Amino acid sequence: SLVADWGYNDADGDTEVGASALITWYKNNINQSSYYNVKTILTNDLTKGDVWNYTLQVYDGTNYSLLVNSGEITIQNVPPVVEAASYVNLVISSNEVLTASWQYSDSDGDSQITGLANITWYKNGKYNASYDNFSTLSALTKTDNWNYIIQVYDGEDYSSPVNSSVITIRNDIVPIIMFS
Repeated sequence: SLVADWGYNDADGDTEVGASALITWYKNNINQSSYYNVKTILTNDLTKGDVWNYTLQVYDGTNYSLLVNSGEITIQNVPPVVEAASYVNLVISSNEVLTASWQYSDSDGDSQITGLANITWYKNGKYNASYDNFSTLSALTKTDNWNYIIQVYDGEDYSSPVNSSVITIRNDIVPIIMFS
């Protein structure tokens, strides 16, 4: 959210009549009349790249102050979020391929830049640099435990890292039981 905030000082010692402040918001230098005398602009009403400022006059019960301009604020990118880090198959055998799967969201509406996701893999709890940024692993060994940490990218910022669950590789040989 974006909040109009100010300090108050009156030469006569009068206190500010808070509900009487006159606030006029501007977005990209255009008056936003729907926000007249609104102190807080909600996050849902802000768009990345927009430049906001406001003018203000405060009231001491007798007089309004001179008009004061705030500084400009440029709305910045909000980093994306990994909603869930999982696997395409939740049960995997050593003769199969282990594929990372995740859900992406971005409150700015930015698309994920898939090729720039940071993926680090851990085998039996130890970092394995040879698989950095691969979303798929093969040549798996039974009983190995794998997990990964992912950060996604929206073209401007990376998400916070998210850790997947640990998955244990099962044996690829199906036992044949013979009855006589």
